[in-house]
Amino acid sequence: MTEITLEQLLASRDARASYQRELMGGWGLPLVSFTVNMPGPEKLSERSRYIFRRGSDAIRETLAGNIAYLKERMLPTGPEGFYLVSLEPLQLKELMCGIEDGSELGRLFDIDVIDKTGPISRESVGRKMRKCLVCGRPGAACARSRRHELSELMAAIDGIISRSKGA
Repeated sequence: MTEITLEQLLASRDARASYQRELMGGWGLPLVSFTVNMPGPEKLSERSRYIFRRGSDAIRETLAGNIAYLKERMLPTGPEGFYLVSLEPLQLKELMCGIEDGSELGRLFDIDVIDKTGPISRESVGRKMRKCLVCGRPGAACARSRRHELSELMAAIDGIISRSKGA
């Protein structure tokens, strides 16, 4: 088990954003950036690898024939996937929201679509904000306020994973 520090997490986010800008500038195509919603200090684990594999499979299957560039990597700060796609950005966002919303496991996927103007919101394609894993309130508000203990969040994640394996 490798726990990461806040400094490592912030540096990883900066590096990911820089890589996203590099890809966007070089290709001129919309970018799908995929990470795993994993609370706590351990970001690369058996849980996150399983979630990432399932999400990556869904993305690649949904975008088959339209992916111009693909890079996936396992970092101590968590798995990351980058997919440059030859589809219209709003159509792409709708497809990615479909993956996130299409199964309980999709709730653990963080799939961003970025075009030349920046990230495309869920709301721009008529989708609602995502809900908290534990209580169903807006997820961002619970995360920001740290409303739930890590143990509650991990129990919810383990339940989702267990149900996905049984399906």
